[in-house]
Amino acid sequence: ALAILLFAIGLGTVFLLILFIGVAVWINEALNSGYAGYFIVSAFLMIVMILLFGPGRKSIKKTVINKILNSIDHD
Repeated sequence: ALAILLFAIGLGTVFLLILFIGVAVWINEALNSGYAGYFIVSAFLMIVMILLFGPGRKSIKKTVINKILNSIDHD
């Protein structure tokens, strides 16, 4: 069970990495820039990390987890 969990986490990480790189490249093309998309995506990820792991993280993290679980539960 642990091996499957680690595999799923690794696969999800690779998927998100490729997704965010793709979004950054798309933003670069839309803005005719070679780097702006990477800064925009990294700023977005920094804001997400601060919200999830910064001050008051327990209430925000709990709210996000509850919303995800509720959306899964209703399907």
